[in-house]
Amino acid sequence: QYTCYGVVSGEFCVCMSGQFGPGCSQTLGAPAETQTATVSSDKETKIQGSGGLSVVLPAGAVAGSQSISVSVYNVSDLNVSQGATERLVPAGPVLIFSPAGLKFNKYITISSPYDPSLIPAGLEGYLFYYNAMAADPWERQGTTAKPTATSSGPA
Repeated sequence: QYTCYGVVSGEFCVCMSGQFGPGCSQTLGAPAETQTATVSSDKETKIQGSGGLSVVLPAGAVAGSQSISVSVYNVSDLNVSQGATERLVPAGPVLIFSPAGLKFNKYITISSPYDPSLIPAGLEGYLFYYNAMAADPWERQGTTAKPTATSSGPA
């Protein structure tokens, strides 16, 4: 039996603010920080946070002008499946962009601090995207962590 701790919308379980994971079963608590900027289509915008966090949105990444926030959450592990055996061990923070449902017209660049010592020997670090509308919501991105802790790809 599948349980949704968020809001059921059609056949989907939609997580509320601060919830994520299968069936919205995980909560994040309060963010360590939230940075907000007004992004317009005619110029590049950089959202800066602490510890090396930055998000660069090139001109044309959004249509018109809108306020975008990036909230930073520090978590120790992430349940990535409906079962209890598959887990991700974060080497860096979870970033949540709002408003919910953001779609970018161009690639954005996300630079996030991470601790390479948390990546087990012989494995690589990856950037994951949480897609609440997917049956398997944690989607590994086509990019990998770089020594500078910068990943670039579609978001």
